[in-house]
Amino acid sequence: MSLLNCQEATRLHDSCLKISATPGVTFTGVINKNGRLVAGGFSTNNHPYEKGELYMIFLELYLDYSMRREFDSALGKISYMATLRKHVNVTTIPFKDELILIFSEPSTNIEKIVKKTNKIFGDYFNYQVLN
Repeated sequence: MSLLNCQEATRLHDSCLKISATPGVTFTGVINKNGRLVAGGFSTNNHPYEKGELYMIFLELYLDYSMRREFDSALGKISYMATLRKHVNVTTIPFKDELILIFSEPSTNIEKIVKKTNKIFGDYFNYQVLN
């Protein structure tokens, strides 16, 4: 999915918007292996991150995922990864060669968001996010 045509990009963006409509979700996006946002974004323009800082966050999250995949044969494939911080939950879900990235408020139920993501991306792309 490295090069998206217009229809694929629109479908990815629409999927991200549906997840972003979930109460407590502040960001939903799809990032590639280079840490680039290929679809989605913040639910509002009011966020505390600068563009360069976001790129570094995205790149670090993909790198972390790549390093953890080294243990897939022994531990099994990654279904999703969640980091709970004081001000934000960060959830990353493998999707083909990319990652679905979701920022949410700390009080948000991550399991529900992951299930909703699986349903939305599964419906649009005939793909099971969780393996």
